[in-house]
Amino acid sequence: IRYQGGDLIIPQKQHPCHCGCNFQTIKKLMGRKYEFIHMPNGDKIHGALLGETFKEFNFIKNFQVVQRNVHEVFIYLEIDESRYSNENNFMREMGCLKEKLTGVKTTIGFVDKIKRGENSKNMPYIPIHLYEKYKENYTYTINKEL
Repeated sequence: IRYQGGDLIIPQKQHPCHCGCNFQTIKKLMGRKYEFIHMPNGDKIHGALLGETFKEFNFIKNFQVVQRNVHEVFIYLEIDESRYSNENNFMREMGCLKEKLTGVKTTIGFVDKIKRGENSKNMPYIPIHLYEKYKENYTYTINKEL
């Protein structure tokens, strides 16, 4: 695994590593530096914060956050319809999520299937530069908009 400066990690508490290495070791990679949503005012929100919201709901099988430009974000959700009921808690969380992205037009919708990236990798966050390069891969038909 190649880590880059700016990646978000959780460090191991025990130090040094059992192999004797004296460098800080990594417990978990939380997100890559390119997974930020860029706000119109210049602020950045890491996509992992949004991802944590989706993990709370067992009917969400997969998600993808696509930022088309600094003023527009699409959040696509692939769901297990047998587990989904129009629950108030979910709708409230989606409202809070839109508030976090104030100033950005945020569209949240259900889709049939989330597309995978190169080498069949799950790509939960598609930043502006990747969207511009691979537009046709990250555009979906929304079945239901929230």
